[in-house]
Amino acid sequence: MSALFKPGTGRMILYAGIAMAAYVLSLELGTFPVFASALVLVAFLIVADLVGKTPGRFLRVFGISLASALILPENWSSLWEAFLGTGLVLLAPSLKNRAKLVRGLGLLMLLHGVSGLPPVGGYSRVFLYTGISLFVAYALSELGIRFFEENALGFGILGGLFGLYASMGGTLLETHPELVFYAEWLILFLGVLIAGNIVYSLVSRTDPEEYLLRLWEEGRPFDPELKAIERAVQEFVIRGRRGPLVAFLAYYGGRLFGTRAEFEELVSRVADYEPEKTSPLTPAWIRRRRERAELARRMRIVEEVLHELEKLLGRGGER
Repeated sequence: MSALFKPGTGRMILYAGIAMAAYVLSLELGTFPVFASALVLVAFLIVADLVGKTPGRFLRVFGISLASALILPENWSSLWEAFLGTGLVLLAPSLKNRAKLVRGLGLLMLLHGVSGLPPVGGYSRVFLYTGISLFVAYALSELGIRFFEENALGFGILGGLFGLYASMGGTLLETHPELVFYAEWLILFLGVLIAGNIVYSLVSRTDPEEYLLRLWEEGRPFDPELKAIERAVQEFVIRGRRGPLVAFLAYYGGRLFGTRAEFEELVSRVADYEPEKTSPLTPAWIRRRRERAELARRMRIVEEVLHELEKLLGRGGER
């Protein structure tokens, strides 16, 4: 365990300073909870340094939430729940299992905590309904229902709209009954707009992110014999465009194969590739995971194709 303990002298001085400052402040104010809160926070910060980066990130936020619960005034007490939910949201992307469920629970706790804060006032249902909608969407996506995973943000938006209508509907009905009709149609319009985004995602794809290009450039270098194929491979690996690579294989590779079946089998590895499509309403962290998985899949296909071409080039050199 000592190998994991890397807080450093500066950080330990900071922790001791937090505890001492809280102790002096508690003496001045005549209240012990301030000092107890600082001790809890420092304890969790030290433990977070012990356990490593991923769980440590959660423990730091959990320590902040628990420490804040000891000193927050009663009308701000739900803030500790928001802190804890934030910790779960930050932890979820690094989990291999149940990441979506943890993310949904974190968002529910975060938004439920925010809904209880004084500044929110009469609009607490907006945050509460949004949190419930996101949790349901993530929980169902954890069961393998792709529709909810693809459109989790859309369900959160719809939940927030219903929460807004629930918060304002009664007041509007009493003060401006003529606006209720327009509010209902606004919710319907936005719902149709979100549905349109879902349909649009079935026929469109976004451009690749910069990190995909960086991952590819850090990958396998080309052999001099295969330099001519580099552009076609990049189009396939980065953007999923099969045409240039298939055309190259058809023009140059066909002459190297002994049989037509052997040639068609190699080309089909690229020609039959179909990427997984994502909705514009898919949460960014899920989309990023999918794009990385697709990038790795395309790179494996290219590695296999290049390996076969290299063997054929070697075989051609022996003839």
